[in-house]
Amino acid sequence: MISFGKFSKLREITKYFHIAEELESLSEELVEGKNADMSGLEILLSFLVRSGGKEFVEEIGSLLSESDARKKFEKTHFLYHSIKEHFGYPEPEGRFIATTQDRERVPEKKSELVIILENIRSAFNAGSIIRSCECFGAGKLVLAGITPGIENPKVLKTAKGTEDHVTIEKTCDLAETISGLKSRGYIIAGAETGEGSISITDFIMPEKTAFVFGNEEIGITSDSLKLCDYIVSIKMSGMKNSLNVASAAAVFMYEYSKFHSLI
Repeated sequence: MISFGKFSKLREITKYFHIAEELESLSEELVEGKNADMSGLEILLSFLVRSGGKEFVEEIGSLLSESDARKKFEKTHFLYHSIKEHFGYPEPEGRFIATTQDRERVPEKKSELVIILENIRSAFNAGSIIRSCECFGAGKLVLAGITPGIENPKVLKTAKGTEDHVTIEKTCDLAETISGLKSRGYIIAGAETGEGSISITDFIMPEKTAFVFGNEEIGITSDSLKLCDYIVSIKMSGMKNSLNVASAAAVFMYEYSKFHSLI
């Protein structure tokens, strides 16, 4: 444990880095069901107050006084992320909340499902879809047009480490890519709303299915729509009648996984 003399000489961000490390350690103990020793955090809080620190003092005190184990874990988790957001620590969420089961899990076999993103504008949407591809075991993710890839730090931030477990391919010619998929027996389904579309719950999905998702504002381009064998939509009852593309992609992947008894 660092001494008060050393702690008091640190920059503010470094002081909170020490607190964040202690919260991370506590979280790992709590998620494994251990009786976490809070004395280290208590000492750091006293150091922080003595050195004039004001940020998150009340929140840390509330955590230290919490007796309920579940609430203690929740407060530890959210406090860590609050400090992370405030000071900008580049700590991956997966490392913070990973459980023993996660670390020992053997990757499952990937499905034949292909997800195609055409001109997705938002890096956060692209990262979220990468995360869903990993969760549902999609065989491949194809990025086309202006869709950002893993070279974009915002994509990586949202993907949260799942990008290492997803086969990601960039294409400069989507028509050629779709043609290649069709030659291998794939059915191409465009995710769009409107007249003539089939509800996702009624769509008979072969194992070799490729779903195309278009730009957040204009959807799939007219040229790519012509290459789709089917147009598939999600039935909704709200006034907006549309979902964020990352949310829609997760629904499509879930329905595919359910249809093929993968979940």
